[in-house]
Amino acid sequence: MEFDLNNEGEIDLMSLKRMMEKLGVPKTHLEMKKMISEVTGGSHDV
Repeated sequence: MEFDLNNEGEIDLMSLKRMMEKLGVPKTHLEMKKMISEVTGGSHDV
């Protein structure tokens, strides 16, 4: 919930990027999109 900035029950790309930075593992937008695609099986456009 800490990273769900719009309270929709989902984490968008920017929220996920912010979370990774806070965890000390910063990622580029391209790395984030690849990571999301791997998790979702490529079923969602980001």
